[in-house]
Amino acid sequence: MWGHIQYGEDWIHAGEMPRTATHTFSTPDHPWINHENFFELSVAFGQRTIGGAGIIVFKCCAGIWLLWTMVIVARRRQVSTVAAVVAMIPVAWGLAEFWLARPQLFSFLFFGVMLIAFEKAYSNWTVDRSIQYRWLWLCVPLTGIWTNSHGGFAAGLCVFIA
Repeated sequence: MWGHIQYGEDWIHAGEMPRTATHTFSTPDHPWINHENFFELSVAFGQRTIGGAGIIVFKCCAGIWLLWTMVIVARRRQVSTVAAVVAMIPVAWGLAEFWLARPQLFSFLFFGVMLIAFEKAYSNWTVDRSIQYRWLWLCVPLTGIWTNSHGGFAAGLCVFIA
């Protein structure tokens, strides 16, 4: 985690994204391609403003939000609240090992946003098979941000295509 904060701090300090590997002894000045830019800037700003404890609180709130979003979507699909909450138990159990203040946190959050967009886009599907495309268009900028946050965007693209 602290490496991600440092990479974000380096970018903030330099005013631009570093073009070479700056924290390596074996390949100094080697071209560096960083694919988690948005996450690293976010945690660097987060560390500056709310500190490490704030980042942990954000992580916990994000987890609750994601699970609650899944329950709400299930409820809108006429799944009982009890069944939806019970279904979230293995989901929470499975996510627990990966729910760290690391880049994959953004993949989980962006998946939740994508889930909401799908829910809104297909809200009338059972009535008249219509799609509200404006909600699907939300996934375009979302995927752009997601791509620069974590490699899990590829899974999001697979869900979108499916």
